[in-house]
Amino acid sequence: VYTDALQSLRRFRALAAVEAAGSAVRFAVMAVTMPLRALAGYFAGQAALPAFRIAASVFALRDVFAAKAERFWNRGTVRRIAFSFAAVLAYQAAPMFAALVEQSVLRTSLCPADSAGYYMATRFSDILHYLTFPLLLVMFPYTAAAAGRGEDTSPYVVKCSLAALAAAAVLAGTYALCGERLLALMPHGADHAAFAARMPLLVAITAMTSCQVFYTNAEVSAGRFRFLLWLVPMHLVYPAALKLAAAGGALSDPDDLLAWFAAASAARLAFSAAEMLVRAAKRRRASGR
Repeated sequence: VYTDALQSLRRFRALAAVEAAGSAVRFAVMAVTMPLRALAGYFAGQAALPAFRIAASVFALRDVFAAKAERFWNRGTVRRIAFSFAAVLAYQAAPMFAALVEQSVLRTSLCPADSAGYYMATRFSDILHYLTFPLLLVMFPYTAAAAGRGEDTSPYVVKCSLAALAAAAVLAGTYALCGERLLALMPHGADHAAFAARMPLLVAITAMTSCQVFYTNAEVSAGRFRFLLWLVPMHLVYPAALKLAAAGGALSDPDDLLAWFAAASAARLAFSAAEMLVRAAKRRRASGR
């Protein structure tokens, strides 16, 4: 809640300082307490991070907390928050459910060697996620402000998506040329050199998912949840179909699973793009009148 408040107020410098210092505090607490009592010290380190985030965020938001309180809670506000909570819960839960099914199918359908190779290869494709995730944090308050002014949020989505696709192109090209050598840097990575050829596709899957999330997060920031009408069913039907295919023995090869993952990501991206284009067309027609 506190770090999200910093994000929503666009205090990114303070947020970065809180996160960087928090990691150092967690490490310091673990370094001091774990030699004394390993398990208790580990949990003390984990607890130290959110405690420090709260304290540092309160300090960074001291001007906000010093302001005179205004009346906020009323029946309309409660209804709006309850609806938004339920919508965001569905938005978070559906992809998590699909990811859980994906991972369970992957672990039970592939042999241990292929499962290990897939895990190693995805460590490299996840680099794109680490590069693009900060864009979500930065974009959210700007799209929320734009929506509050009645402006179009799609330019933010397009720009962030283009940045993600550019980064994906660089990573995919790097892995296509040097994938085997990069895998060999990991313990036992040379045993899974065959997965190097699949690394560009894994990057493409991550890129499509990132672009879809840029759009849906912009919609959440604008308080628009119509996209749940297609997002939630897709995240329920797709895992069910994947589970049935696995039960029928049709997913014993890594390429079969990657084809499913890519198709699902592409479908979600297509729905996002279509919805954004339809809204843009309606906006143009309205402005023309």
